[in-house]
Amino acid sequence: MSFKSKSYVIVSHTFVEGSSQVLLKFLNKHKSNSVAFIGHPLNYAPDVANFYEYYSKGRKIKLRKFLNVKLPEKLSYFKDFFMTFISFSFLKKRFDIYFGYDALNAFAGLILRRIGLVKQVVFYTIDYFPQRFNSKFFNWLYHKIDSYCAEKSDFVWNLSSNIGKARKKKGVKKKPLVVPVGIEIHKINVRKYDKHHLIYVGGLEWYYGVQLVIQGMPKLLKKFPKLYLTIIGPPSAVGYDKELKKMVKELSLESKVKFLGSITNQKKLNSILSKAGIGLALYLPDDKGWKKYTDVTKPKTYLAAGLPVLITSYLSISKEISDSNLGIVVKPNLSGVINGIEKFFNSDVEQLNKNVLEFRENYDYNKIFNKNLQRCFD
Repeated sequence: MSFKSKSYVIVSHTFVEGSSQVLLKFLNKHKSNSVAFIGHPLNYAPDVANFYEYYSKGRKIKLRKFLNVKLPEKLSYFKDFFMTFISFSFLKKRFDIYFGYDALNAFAGLILRRIGLVKQVVFYTIDYFPQRFNSKFFNWLYHKIDSYCAEKSDFVWNLSSNIGKARKKKGVKKKPLVVPVGIEIHKINVRKYDKHHLIYVGGLEWYYGVQLVIQGMPKLLKKFPKLYLTIIGPPSAVGYDKELKKMVKELSLESKVKFLGSITNQKKLNSILSKAGIGLALYLPDDKGWKKYTDVTKPKTYLAAGLPVLITSYLSISKEISDSNLGIVVKPNLSGVINGIEKFFNSDVEQLNKNVLEFRENYDYNKIFNKNLQRCFD
């Protein structure tokens, strides 16, 4: 399949690197005729300026930023919606395929298709919220737009099959494609690791469950005195990282738990991950239940670095982790986490590592995008 003769535009909310940025790199790697990336930073990003980038045959031609102004969440979504059209007015181009990440961006794509500025719209759904907003009106509006885009887009790419099932219950008939979170595979064939090293990468909110490991460490250290934990992630939006640090101090674990803050350099992060024993993905049920409907990134980040995963049964990917022996699946509570870590230390860690290095080829982003882009041209 040749990408050179096609033009693409990707419209996505941004914060850390995700599948939209990986898709951009993939298309530029194949030196596509032209690729535009329109970015709408999330409201809690350090720089909230909307922007677009334009590439021709893999080479960046233009970058433009607009409106570095923080607004209330709902107003920021309306601003982002209109900034997509403003970006098109500066780009002054028509595109073959428009990738709209989330419903509002896909809706903008449908309007652009109507006026002839894009030929096909791919609605790329990375998450789904049964209850996105506390307001009944805004929640109703969110689902109306979501269902409309799922019916009217040329293609619907969902991160998990659960999203399609949820939409089907709402009357959406169009059949989606499951396009999971992929892996940018790093050249790791044999890992030099410390199995006593537990590592967590991600947000520091209560529903990511890292507190369960901290709470369980006094008991675990009696059996495994070499055990230690590294936590990598930005400060919590609601200050929960301070609660975690307070917990560490109260339990006298300062020598066993290290907070490294946010590490944005991917090469440095991969180097740290590849030397650890197991990665933590201890998601807990939350009131909106949105993790149930998506394919979360964290386990794939660990697998990309060749790292087995300690994961809660709450996530759909946990079945694949268990079936393929890529880590340990635990119940989403304190005793479940303690038992899971004990089970890890008593397992064949060498075999787990071997399984991960073999299995991760299945989630190579190159294979995922090649397969699903081909369907757009058939």
